[in-house]
Amino acid sequence: MATVQHGQHSRGPFAPWRRPYGQRFIRHWGDCSRIAAACGVTAQAVSQWKRVPERHLLIVAGLLSTTPERLRPDIAQRKLMTSTSMHPSDAAAALALLNSQTERAVSELEDLYLATQKATANLHLARSHVEEANLSYEQARMAVRRSRAAMARARRRMREAGMTIPDFAVDVQPPDHSPPPPSAPQGIGGVKPTGGQDVDRIPPQRVSPRNS
Repeated sequence: MATVQHGQHSRGPFAPWRRPYGQRFIRHWGDCSRIAAACGVTAQAVSQWKRVPERHLLIVAGLLSTTPERLRPDIAQRKLMTSTSMHPSDAAAALALLNSQTERAVSELEDLYLATQKATANLHLARSHVEEANLSYEQARMAVRRSRAAMARARRRMREAGMTIPDFAVDVQPPDHSPPPPSAPQGIGGVKPTGGQDVDRIPPQRVSPRNS
């Protein structure tokens, strides 16, 4: 039965694409068919409209007993400053919408402007740091060149005077503060002990002569 009912309502004035919901400007049964007939298009095409096309706006507004501005608020906002034939309520709604959009756009633009100013200040600060670093580097480089030139002149004068030019590039050996090596144990290896008591040695035995 449901299939039969669906098949019956797939065509005719009760078809799903003729129902009033789906488009804000269609509120009653049959409006879709009347709009399609008046505009010279198919009802299926009207059912696909998200908003009324501008070329059919006056016809649809006449059929639905409304104003074009209520069907298309964006057009009402566009014609607000040039048209004087608008309904007062439509003009007020369009003006309120325009004011809210303007305030939102101005607020967004102000935020972007502040962000741009902050980024520009950070850029100038970083650039000043780079310039200071470059200046310090150039000063250090010039100081190294002056020192090397002065050292070369001093060496040349010493060479002309017959003096010995020291080589400061040789690493200077640091003084040796390591403890002295441990001395060998007393009485080992024929080393004579120094200090303390001598080691007791066994005297050699006397050998009696053969012909005693």
